[in-house]
Amino acid sequence: MKSKTYQKTVVDLVENDVFTSENSVFQFVSLDDISKNFCEIHTINENREKETLRMRRDDVVSVTINISEAEYKGK
Repeated sequence: MKSKTYQKTVVDLVENDVFTSENSVFQFVSLDDISKNFCEIHTINENREKETLRMRRDDVVSVTINISEAEYKGK
């Protein structure tokens, strides 16, 4: 299985997105707005522990998805 990485803003993350921030990998769970510019992101970290991150709403993270060989070859 191949993986594909692309960029997404924090507010565009959806449940179960796997993303990288500050060299750590997280699974997105939910998001709460805390101000006009900032939000709290509820995640599961690499150790399978719940973790909350405070980030700017317009921060960009790298999202990784796994794709099958057929999808990878355009089938």
